[in-house]
Amino acid sequence: MGFDYVLAGIGSRTAPFLLDTTIRWFLLLAILAVARIFYRFISELRQLARVVYRSTTWLSALAVLAYGLVDLGYFLFLEALWSGRTLGKRWQRLRVIRANGQPIGWLESSIRNSLRAVDLVAGVYPVGMVVAFLSRNNQRIGDYAAGTVVIVEHERNIPGERKRSQAGQGLTNPQIEWYVSRLKPAQ
Repeated sequence: MGFDYVLAGIGSRTAPFLLDTTIRWFLLLAILAVARIFYRFISELRQLARVVYRSTTWLSALAVLAYGLVDLGYFLFLEALWSGRTLGKRWQRLRVIRANGQPIGWLESSIRNSLRAVDLVAGVYPVGMVVAFLSRNNQRIGDYAAGTVVIVEHERNIPGERKRSQAGQGLTNPQIEWYVSRLKPAQ
């Protein structure tokens, strides 16, 4: 049994990526603000110079760790927990799925987002954009490795009469006749 979906191209993936990047920057700024407050607090303990040096070194290490967790974790966790969506993808109605149409899981999200660093080589995703541009399915390197694609979600069109019907109402004979009259021989 086959299924149809519309692949998201580079253009439709750009706006969600920019929104996700803006959100990640705000998260990082918040983390750095908290780290700065702790740094100032520790700096006031200057009488223990050795403790201050070690504490500021640890704070720097924690800031770098926080950056890595936000940069990688944002995409990894949201895509795994929200069935292939981040806040930006949700806004633009995009979703990451497996190439066979199944939802992605932790493994696929981990693979595709770990390889985001390769796409980032030499600037703002030039490798990822070139690979996606040359790809038949608009896939980045991480998508190839994870066996995933990014699709555009479309709302299903439900006929007006179905929208209005109540859950508790049963079908009457005229309604059944109307639906049956619309069936084609293959159905």
